[in-house]
Amino acid sequence: MKFFLLIILLFLTFSAPAAMYTHYSFFYYSDSDTDQKFKYNSMRNSLMIGAELSKDSNFVIGWNGLMWTRDYKASSSATKVPVSMTELGPRIIYFWGDERIFYNSVIWNPYAKGTRTISGAKEEISGYSYLASAGFAYKITKIFRGGFALNYHGLQISQKTIGTTTTKLTQSYTTIYPSVEFSYLFK
Repeated sequence: MKFFLLIILLFLTFSAPAAMYTHYSFFYYSDSDTDQKFKYNSMRNSLMIGAELSKDSNFVIGWNGLMWTRDYKASSSATKVPVSMTELGPRIIYFWGDERIFYNSVIWNPYAKGTRTISGAKEEISGYSYLASAGFAYKITKIFRGGFALNYHGLQISQKTIGTTTTKLTQSYTTIYPSVEFSYLFK
């Protein structure tokens, strides 16, 4: 017990130099063809809440939530194939240089759950996902930044459930997409 009190006192005597960091990104895409009646829509939203490792650190670590939907219809006679996912996991961002304008980011989402409809059957799907990105974050004010990123996202589906029947499987979705990004740094 004395050891834990000593650790708590040591942490209380040092000021916390790290800053809180929030990062939001979004993407929307729609494509259609009036001749073949092809339609494709996709929306992605990501929110990270994290902290710098130290006051002047170029590393930010936090928790990320990614929600995305897409639907695809190959022709006017085809049925729509919607997919909707929620993915949660840790994220690490590394800023290059003192100005912290360019960055790379990696996310690993051990929680990836959602639904999809194939041939009229609604399936609950689950697995894991990852995302890697390279971005540009322009400093608009002292605490607010805006920019763009290029992202590579992979989702590995390990099981699906239809009604009460669960099936193990190995399927994947991969996407490369740009995103608009905003971030706040609270020191």
